[in-house]
Amino acid sequence: MSRGIYDHALACDVAFSFRDFRREVDGMEACMRGMSRMPVRTVLDIGCGTAPHLPELARRGYAYTGLDSSPAMLEFGRRRAAALGLKAELIEGDLLRFSVPAPFDFAFIAMNSLYVRSLEDVAHHLAAVAAALRPGGLYLLDWCIQNVPLQSGEHVWEAARDGVRVRAAVTWTNVDEPARLFDETVLLEMETRGRVEEISGTCRRRAIYPEEFLALVRASGTFEVAGWWNDWDFSRPLDRLGTTTRPLVAIRRA
Repeated sequence: MSRGIYDHALACDVAFSFRDFRREVDGMEACMRGMSRMPVRTVLDIGCGTAPHLPELARRGYAYTGLDSSPAMLEFGRRRAAALGLKAELIEGDLLRFSVPAPFDFAFIAMNSLYVRSLEDVAHHLAAVAAALRPGGLYLLDWCIQNVPLQSGEHVWEAARDGVRVRAAVTWTNVDEPARLFDETVLLEMETRGRVEEISGTCRRRAIYPEEFLALVRASGTFEVAGWWNDWDFSRPLDRLGTTTRPLVAIRRA
């Protein structure tokens, strides 16, 4: 994978700042209340990037730990925590094979951040998450399971903050449909005080579909599916095969 884009934490943070993090944490809490088998005090953010959920989770009293493979992203998150006077652990690790010192009450992975090339990769990831969760704890996956066949396409948008403007484009190109492999390309054009910088990266990924994911959950022997939803609306569970705009699934540690 081309990791160059993840060396540019500011561009990524501004580009994805359009998200409603308060609403997303509201959704996490609805999930915790409805399906967790323990009080939730500790949260693990897998593929945390610049730790954009940290301020809202900390405000609500959760102890936050973020895991990411990019030192630049983690350093940005540490600066974010320091600027706000927040305590947070930000640790470097591979989402396929990571370990943590003590298990967590709740874990999540946001915004399609499950970068895998095979179902074997997914199985390794689930094993790592299982070891990082207390029994009865939940793992929430945001936009990581494809409820409809993946189509080649493009999404373009702009975002701005504190004098920094980012024009972003994400494209998906099917490269091996039987193997369910696609290329994801992210292009960011960041403008700061009249200076423009172009940043791009491409990675090959595998689309994961519901029946495949269910089979992996069953095979893990450590998880059960708690529910499926769309676009952070936990008031209306949906059929996992229904059409969605942003599918979410929660699995619970046995």
